[in-house]
Amino acid sequence: MSDEDKMLAVLKVLNDARRNARSENMMQLTSAEVYVKIRRIAGCEAITKNDVLVALDYMSGNQIQKITSKHRIGYTPGAKAIAKRNGMSTNPSVTVVRFKITQKGIVMLEGKNDFTKVAEVRKITVNANNSQVVIGSQNIIKGNIIVIDKLTELQQKISESNELDLEQKQDIVADIDSIKAQLSKPNPAIKVIKALWAPIAAAADIAGASQLAAAVATALAL
Repeated sequence: MSDEDKMLAVLKVLNDARRNARSENMMQLTSAEVYVKIRRIAGCEAITKNDVLVALDYMSGNQIQKITSKHRIGYTPGAKAIAKRNGMSTNPSVTVVRFKITQKGIVMLEGKNDFTKVAEVRKITVNANNSQVVIGSQNIIKGNIIVIDKLTELQQKISESNELDLEQKQDIVADIDSIKAQLSKPNPAIKVIKALWAPIAAAADIAGASQLAAAVATALAL
């Protein structure tokens, strides 16, 4: 099996997760979950855990989005006491890395469809220097801030923050996705964007991404 076939198998598993998901979180899989699901695909039995890891690493940031989060481990009072006596952390956490397919990955796997065609027509390249952005279909403003990219960067920083719990990060990431969805419309609902932005800005401050959030807010005239 070629490396391309292995990458396509990984994308298929992530795309199936996306199609069957009932929530944003269910679209995301760990490398172990991807491996287990790939082994169930006929003809993919020879794919190893290392093959999956290499494919995920190679496609991360392009066909695949990598999402890192930390989860606190709840200790009972007795377990905390034992940990303290042994010089161990009494408030430990574990880092969890999950992956989800991006639009580029969907196009690579399925080819272009009606959804991707709409996205291409309405693609917004926003560049501005402390000036208001005109939002709408095919509006292109040249300068130095690309709003969609900055929003994605903000999502990543919030996802990787240790200052927010998992549920908070999931909510904020979903809110940013909603803003990006609004920006893809010919007539975005500015009131909706402003309402979504308040908790995002607050979370960005906590996550240490206030400057990035301020740049996005300035570009959107919020």
